[in-house]
Amino acid sequence: MTKQATKRKIDELRAKIKAAALTATVVLNMQTAKAQPNTPEQDPKQDNKEMIAPAPENNIEFTPEENLGIRAAAAAAAMGLNTMEMFDLKNVEWNAEMASGISGSETSDRIAAKAATNRTNKDERHCLAGVKSILRSSGINIDNCGKHAYMAAAYLRNMPDKFTEIKCDYSVLPYLPEGTVVVQDHGKGKDAPSGHIFVISEERGKKVQRCGQSSQWSLPENDSRGRSGQHYGKMSVFVPTSCMIDERTCYILYEKGCLNPDVAEILAPRIAKLDKIDNELSDNLHDTLQVTPQMIRTRLSNHQ
Repeated sequence: MTKQATKRKIDELRAKIKAAALTATVVLNMQTAKAQPNTPEQDPKQDNKEMIAPAPENNIEFTPEENLGIRAAAAAAAMGLNTMEMFDLKNVEWNAEMASGISGSETSDRIAAKAATNRTNKDERHCLAGVKSILRSSGINIDNCGKHAYMAAAYLRNMPDKFTEIKCDYSVLPYLPEGTVVVQDHGKGKDAPSGHIFVISEERGKKVQRCGQSSQWSLPENDSRGRSGQHYGKMSVFVPTSCMIDERTCYILYEKGCLNPDVAEILAPRIAKLDKIDNELSDNLHDTLQVTPQMIRTRLSNHQ
């Protein structure tokens, strides 16, 4: 996929995310025949639950949830904030569905483009040198990470502004965005003593690994080193931090209890802005539970 095509795909996805996330955060500040009746003994505004409207375009329906976390996650996705930094991902095991919810960014596009054309690993035995060159030409320097490929994991782990580490198994790799860096540790004893490192790229619609080599290598399916019979150690996966997590995956992560405690304070101004849009929409909703993306886009444009 060309850079231009990738950018168009990302722009379309982000527009869809913005519409869906805003729809999902609309508060219905009225009681309908389907909702719990309002009585003098119970003020619905005192309840910490909210009725969330469905997102018609995405066929996503949300049940009432706790106000703070749900609205913070949706606000970040809707306002285009860096959702990678919203969550504590240390103990989260990503599956294919969740990984598909990570969209690319200008940084990941740049890394992938350089990975597709870089040919510095001419003998196909120096993966670390190849990846260093790819990242360097993308504006990211890991030249001092050490002489073995596996050493890059510790270095990348200390670059949270550039990369966010996630946990997943080999089957998830094809679903991760281009520009993701994967490091395989050295094996036991003399197995794969230097480990391995590569960048996920996409060629002819298929995800592949690139480390400056001339020939195309498939993504690994396990820790085997191929014909040698050796095995790598632990796999570490680093997604560019500038990538965005879509609203569905934001909700999954919230339900797993991964939302950072201070995120609500950071997002407070954005949530307030969404509240204002919500209130204006609610005035026009009357007794319906549906909000069209066009209504949301119109209201959003009026507040930008």
